[in-house]
Amino acid sequence: MSEQTGPDRISEISSDLEHITEDLEAARGFVGLIRTLEKLSDMAEHVYDRTQNRYCAVSSGRPVSELELLLEDFFGSPKKRSENPMPAKLHSHPILGYLEGDIEGQSLFFRKTENGLFYGALEPLTEPFGQVAVRLGFARKKSRGKKAPAAGLEIGDIGLPAQSLEERIAEQLNEGSGRIDGVGLATFLLESEAEKSSCSLRVTTEDDSGYLFIKNGVLIDASCGKAAGIEAAMEIISWVDTQIVLENPVERDEDTIAQPLLRTFTGALKKRNSRNQESGQEVVDTPPSAAKAAAAPLKKGPAKKKKRPGKAKVRPVYAVILAVVVMAAGAVYGYRYWQEQKRQEAYAVMAAAAAAEKDTEQAVSMLEAFIQAGPDDEYARKASEDILRLKTEAEKRFYDQIEAEVEALLTSAGFETKAEQIYQRYLERYPQGRYAQNVRERIGSLGELAEKSLYQEVVGSKNEKPAAKIAAYQRYIERFPEGRHRKDVEKRIDSLAAVQFRELETAMLNCKRSGRWQDCVDRCDGFLSAFGISSFSAAVRDFRKEAQGNLDLVEVDALAAGLAGDPQKAKLALEQFLQKRPDSPAAGEAQKRLADADRRIDAAHQWQRIESLGRDEARPLRDRVEAVRSYAAKTPFTRYRESAARLAAELEKRMWEESQKQQQMAAEQYRRMQLERQKQQAARERMRIEGLEKEAEVKLAAAGERFVAGNAGTFVDKKSGLIWCLLDSQKTLNHCQSYQEAKNYVAKLSTGNFTDWRLPTAGELASLYKNPPFFPVDSAPWYWTSKIFTTGYHTKVRVVSSDRETEFKTEYRRASECGAVRAVRDPR
Repeated sequence: MSEQTGPDRISEISSDLEHITEDLEAARGFVGLIRTLEKLSDMAEHVYDRTQNRYCAVSSGRPVSELELLLEDFFGSPKKRSENPMPAKLHSHPILGYLEGDIEGQSLFFRKTENGLFYGALEPLTEPFGQVAVRLGFARKKSRGKKAPAAGLEIGDIGLPAQSLEERIAEQLNEGSGRIDGVGLATFLLESEAEKSSCSLRVTTEDDSGYLFIKNGVLIDASCGKAAGIEAAMEIISWVDTQIVLENPVERDEDTIAQPLLRTFTGALKKRNSRNQESGQEVVDTPPSAAKAAAAPLKKGPAKKKKRPGKAKVRPVYAVILAVVVMAAGAVYGYRYWQEQKRQEAYAVMAAAAAAEKDTEQAVSMLEAFIQAGPDDEYARKASEDILRLKTEAEKRFYDQIEAEVEALLTSAGFETKAEQIYQRYLERYPQGRYAQNVRERIGSLGELAEKSLYQEVVGSKNEKPAAKIAAYQRYIERFPEGRHRKDVEKRIDSLAAVQFRELETAMLNCKRSGRWQDCVDRCDGFLSAFGISSFSAAVRDFRKEAQGNLDLVEVDALAAGLAGDPQKAKLALEQFLQKRPDSPAAGEAQKRLADADRRIDAAHQWQRIESLGRDEARPLRDRVEAVRSYAAKTPFTRYRESAARLAAELEKRMWEESQKQQQMAAEQYRRMQLERQKQQAARERMRIEGLEKEAEVKLAAAGERFVAGNAGTFVDKKSGLIWCLLDSQKTLNHCQSYQEAKNYVAKLSTGNFTDWRLPTAGELASLYKNPPFFPVDSAPWYWTSKIFTTGYHTKVRVVSSDRETEFKTEYRRASECGAVRAVRDPR
């Protein structure tokens, strides 16, 4: 956006203000939106279409939806979102035509104002991809005589520079203005608003002066001549060549201006422009009074000179000289007249401002400034008279104020001291004042004045209610215990007390019947408070002592009721009772209850010790159970006996549970030991059998080729083809077996990973031990065969001996005898 300076810029600003200040809040919000967008890290301002003054920037990498949220803060919901199609009613909208039609993904925002329409558009760019153009502007309502791009709206007459509207107006107002320390009036007001400062400004020009009052950064009031408030503020701000004097803040709370500073600036600009236009129409820069004074002689001069014949040739010269003289005299006279008028008007303005000023010191300062700024003339003397009058009126008002304050304190406590302090305030401010002597006399008679006032209250309370009478009597006695009217006041008190005492006697009888002793105590306290110096006071104190004693007994019973629940708290309450009322009739009963509380507290401490012992995990559980059971049997207090019984039962249950747990642990430990022993025994047995098998395999290898070792624990007889167990049952089990035991042994046998073992026949056993080469491994004396039969009362089984021989005899054994078995299986 191009920069402008000088008159063109001022004209542009004035045009802007004319259209936008109808809705200042919208204008502020619009500028704030632009500032927010400018602060975005990915936002780059993009200037194109310079004939139209609006804001345009390009965002890189930020989605349209996020930018829509930023614009919604000012515009509200969009008329069209980026993901939605263009509504039919917007196709003919003039702004859409100005924005070059509907663009894919475009978002549109509108906000109407009194003078036009703020608009905003978000337009995704295809090249480079991922960028979004942000276009903001203002279209005012269509005006006559100007061509608009679309019906009803004009676009392009309002610029939105980077600086805010306040800054632009301040810049214009400061042009040509006088400055102190390089700060103009408008800039000072803006800085005061930003910093929330408070002050008073005296602003003067060559011809005018006025005051601006600022509180917490807000311009709240102004005064200038007869004008005040907003009119005075706009007048002062519109001045040029100003001098600014910063003064202390003036205590003003009312905001008579009640509008934003921007609107005040706008009015000031219009006022300055209007004044400039009026001054530009004048032909001669001469005060009007001087022009009139100079014009009158010039009209009369030529008429007189026509009567002088014979001097026609010199008359023009004399006429010119005369005209010059008359014009000079008229100019001098006119200038003096103009100066007089100006002085008179300045005094009138200053006098009106001083009269309107609520603060007398401020008004005096204004008049003194007027006197110092001008000559010692009639108006300076009038200003001096005004100052004297203002000071006299201020002194009178101050004197009336302190008299009213003293009057309000007449019947209050400490009247003399407070009143003297109030009067001293006057003497400090006006030690030689018109009322100083009167004030000193009043200070000397303060005591007499206060007593007289209070006694008048006593006399005046004759027809008042008893409470009001008592209050008046007491105030007098308290303030003036040795006063001149004390005896009269005491008589009045006794007269009123007699009636109240008779009522109190009746109340005491009622309290004795009902037991409501607190009522009687309160009534006695009320009587003593009201009639403490009456002749009935002693009798009432006796009444109160009796009522309080009975009330104390009730209180002691109530306190003792808490002994069972919290004896420590009850003991503390009883001790506090005895400290407060050691002479009470209930003191003896309180002592008894206190002793009971001590017993209960000792019992509680003893139970705490027993309970702590019972829960001490470092002690044996059985010892703890015995200690708690013993305490439960001895304690006289049911509460602790029951608690001890519950704790003992809890501990006994734990003791039984621990016993069961120990037994289970012992049984589990024994089971693990047995398993380990069995594992060790089985391992030893395996080692023994493996050793026997190795010995047998060595013997087989040495015996020739008939017997061949097979799978673990087996061998094959190549002669018969049968598979035998390398070790017999005697070697394997290390003990002999009955026939049935041998049969069961063979059925369960799994040597060599075979499970089809059986008892051998007599012939099969004979092939091993009765046919050479004989089986070389050590054997049991004889072996069971599969041949079994019954004879008489016995069951017999055929057996074969392990003797290595070629001839053998048939041999039988009872089934119950103890022998061995060598298992055999058929080859598969």
